[in-house]
Amino acid sequence: MAYDFKIKVADQEIDREFLSSVSSIKLDQYVDRHHVLKIELHGLGAEADLSEFSGTQEFSGFLGETISLKVETDEVADEPRPITAMEFIGVVTEVRHENTVDMINSITITAHSPTNVMDGPLRNKLYHDMKASEIITQVLNNHPITVGSVASTEAQLAHCVQYRESDFQFVMRLAGLSGLFAYYDGSEFTVGKAAASSSDVELTFRQMLFEFKMGLGTRTEKFAAQSYDQVRKEVYDGETSGSLQTSISGLAKLSHDASKNLYPEGSFVSGLKPDSQSSLDKSIESAREASVGRMVHCSGRSRDPRLKIGACVKISGMPSDFHGPHWIKSVGHRYIRGEYTNSFTCTPLETAYPTKRHQRNPLTDIQSALVTSTEDPENLGRVKVKLEWSDGTTAAEPERWLRVMAPHAGSEKGFFCLPEIDDEVLIAFEHGDPDRPLVIGALYNGVDKPPNDHDAGFDAAQNDLKLFRTKSGNEIYFHDADGSETICITQPSGNTITLSADGPKITIETDGDISLKGANISLESTTGDITLKSGGGLEAESTMDTKIKAGGNFSSEGSINHESKGGAQISIKAPTAKVQGDAMTEIKGGLVKIN
Repeated sequence: MAYDFKIKVADQEIDREFLSSVSSIKLDQYVDRHHVLKIELHGLGAEADLSEFSGTQEFSGFLGETISLKVETDEVADEPRPITAMEFIGVVTEVRHENTVDMINSITITAHSPTNVMDGPLRNKLYHDMKASEIITQVLNNHPITVGSVASTEAQLAHCVQYRESDFQFVMRLAGLSGLFAYYDGSEFTVGKAAASSSDVELTFRQMLFEFKMGLGTRTEKFAAQSYDQVRKEVYDGETSGSLQTSISGLAKLSHDASKNLYPEGSFVSGLKPDSQSSLDKSIESAREASVGRMVHCSGRSRDPRLKIGACVKISGMPSDFHGPHWIKSVGHRYIRGEYTNSFTCTPLETAYPTKRHQRNPLTDIQSALVTSTEDPENLGRVKVKLEWSDGTTAAEPERWLRVMAPHAGSEKGFFCLPEIDDEVLIAFEHGDPDRPLVIGALYNGVDKPPNDHDAGFDAAQNDLKLFRTKSGNEIYFHDADGSETICITQPSGNTITLSADGPKITIETDGDISLKGANISLESTTGDITLKSGGGLEAESTMDTKIKAGGNFSSEGSINHESKGGAQISIKAPTAKVQGDAMTEIKGGLVKIN
């Protein structure tokens, strides 16, 4: 028996006649990429005989169907009967027909792991107040893939954005940020840390194991990072300290010790956005683990098909430093001309950490949004918005408060002017990160047009009008028409304060009352007159002395009567005095003295 391959397409087992034409089977499996299966069939025929082209429709009908590959073998020691050593379930993604003049014609059937379907359309979606493990589970459940165990993550993510990422990219990124592997093992998708399992295999050198290599390298182990908390206005600093959470032994410890001596200085980790000191420390520790995971790289060749992604392999028949266990990261199965072999890569289990950071490309573009709320619970001058892109069903409305850029901002000072609800604003992203949006300005559009149809007039060519108007119509405008430059503050009620270069002059006008109040009030005309005019009465009153002085003539007149009264005494004094009445002059008192 040795090795027996069984293939099913759409749950239908392929017959032996089909299998007899199989010239090669190649299956490449990776812990951080899609698995690829290629089955190549060869046929012979004469040029005049078109029989070699038969079955093309049948094979083409495999496209999009589920395919399974099983390998049974009786080569495994200590097994009393043949066992199913390997199983792969995938989806047929390509059928290639190749016909050549040398009369060797072939068909290549290519299949990928179900993760390939997850890596199709790019999506935009928002998640709020969920753990990374909960988000990953929700995404995986949207696809026809068998989900194994998903390790629970601790941190609750207040905001998490999937933007222009496929579901596969998103899941891999979230898992990596949580320090977890996310992989398809051939039959189910698992998210978790590297660990020993019931699928572990022991290989003996010179029996099932042909070759085993171990490469020891060096990497920096010290890392530092900073993160800014916009609510507390604090910068968090962190750096690696102490030892790894797991102990390292054997040859791997040599790499570990050499790395510490070779790289005494820390490396800066960028792009982190933790909102607390503890989460920053965890992110730095994840960076160190990823670096340690690259220090030792092992590879080998065997003929045991039980080797499986996410399982461990132990080595016997070699020095103890090679024994392991080693965590398997990739396997390449080959069945060519009736012979089966495989190649694999692995790393010591104690240093098996995720090494590939699945990062999304920085979001360098800016986009518009509509304001949905200004009631910031922290009173930090932030707003909520509805973004123009959607998650496939509704417009994206992040459940978070966005800071608003201002010309000047500081403690209890600055330019404070929030956009109104339903205003269109422009959104940018700090460090190109979709998880860090902020408002950098506001925009007019075809519905919300600028207030340039103004009573003061607006010459677009001269661009002579600048104004600020609130939603109730209060406004300040600057009119730069040559020769009649004006600054004006107005209200819909008609209240107006105007500073005009025409004169120049200042005008205060209202249909209501004007009130001036202060500790001291001074009115001074440096070159001209001061005129007080009332449409009704005019009254001046002081609680102390009242003085009116003229550098020239002083005149007071009443159209009917003129009355001057002193509570104690009236004194009129001048070098020359004249009292005249055109009709009658009367001087009256209890005692009248003249001279």
